[in-house]
Amino acid sequence: MQIELEQNGERYSYGNGVWKISASNDIKPVEITEGSETLDVTPLLSVSGVIVHIVGTDYYLGSEELVQNLADSFRTNPHFSYKEHSKILGAKMGKTIPILSVKLDVLEESITKQKEKGKFAGVKEVKWSLEENYKGLIEQINWTLSPSSTKPKDEYKIYDLNLSGDYNVTTLPITPLDENKRIPEDTLASNLKVINDRIVELRKDFNSIKDVFYFGKNVLSSTTTYNVLASAEGEEFEVQVVTKDSVMASKVATPSTQLAEVQTAEVEAVKTDVQTQTSTLQQRISNNEETIKAAQSGDAAAQKALSDANTALREQLKELRDKFIK
Repeated sequence: MQIELEQNGERYSYGNGVWKISASNDIKPVEITEGSETLDVTPLLSVSGVIVHIVGTDYYLGSEELVQNLADSFRTNPHFSYKEHSKILGAKMGKTIPILSVKLDVLEESITKQKEKGKFAGVKEVKWSLEENYKGLIEQINWTLSPSSTKPKDEYKIYDLNLSGDYNVTTLPITPLDENKRIPEDTLASNLKVINDRIVELRKDFNSIKDVFYFGKNVLSSTTTYNVLASAEGEEFEVQVVTKDSVMASKVATPSTQLAEVQTAEVEAVKTDVQTQTSTLQQRISNNEETIKAAQSGDAAAQKALSDANTALREQLKELRDKFIK
């Protein structure tokens, strides 16, 4: 469509790169020399009235309507142009269609940062806006400039963690207590093995999750693709993460538990020995009761027997002292 001049369009004429504006035949016409800049505008924008230049490339983007209007109005309207023509009385002519610049280096820097962040989000691959001849970037420009444009979708792939654990809730077998009010050892052992196996798998899966979301490590490839609307905002941050893990393979006695067991056994042995010796002393004292009475009445034989018994008791007490008091 031709963009007409609002006033005195009949006074304009064009030839050899110059517009002439004549008020009358008696007055020298005013001349406007065409600007030298010529752009190859690609009709990929959905909004008219503006041209977008992707800096560092030959891409100059405009709408189909704008491209057609420029072609139709070039000879008759020097004011409707992206070119800057010569001046009239110090006033610039033309350049009424703005050219907006999009810098790729800024986008590339942002993409580099987002790639690093993606490692810690389980993201395997992203289709960035600069790929496929800037397809995503052009869609983003259209969405930014045109209220009627649909927001473009971000396309990316995520890792499948391939968790190895079986997290179905299965009831462990319960067996009634035996005649001694105890759980059968084979059932207890079987249940403990099942629990331990699940704990091992759980820790393994947890470590896999940590590797991805804490340390940004790669996992097995995934072919699942999600088209979603997503954005990430926020300050840059860095956090040091320290983790540890362990798996119980078997239970063995440690030096501390071995010492405790030995000490417990020794205490039990002393307790048993003292009880035995005490019982023996009490029995002997009981057995010598009659001998004591006879000795007290002046029986020489009883006095000798009592003396021998006392000697034996003293020897026994000495053995106890030597054994337990060190």
